[in-house]
Amino acid sequence: MDLLFVEDDVDTGDAMALLFEHGGLEFLRASSGREAISLFRAMGDDESRWPAVLLLDLRLPDTRVERLVQQIADLGDVPPVVIYSASSPMELASAASAIGAVAALRKPCPGSLLLRTVREAGHAPDDGQHAANG
Repeated sequence: MDLLFVEDDVDTGDAMALLFEHGGLEFLRASSGREAISLFRAMGDDESRWPAVLLLDLRLPDTRVERLVQQIADLGDVPPVVIYSASSPMELASAASAIGAVAALRKPCPGSLLLRTVREAGHAPDDGQHAANG
């Protein structure tokens, strides 16, 4: 699977799902941190079934992204994380650094940029480098 995205806003989530579908990505969608963790647990210990990329909104109704990433880490290796949020550039950079995100994009951004970033994150080597795009 290419992607798991976590977005609590229904309209934004619907638009993202359409973008990823038209972009040919195989994805799962969650609307909360709790739902994301349930999906990871349902995928089990076989990390080959896990998504190649995790796309997170910074402001989720039920958890902070740092906690969500830690809960995923408790289950196995965390996929590369891309943050996609309307938060300020400073907030994005700080959160990206705190969780080791490979990229941070500010909403709204062109769909082509979001697709390219997700695809690149899925193929990026884990070299400890972090990028914040604002």
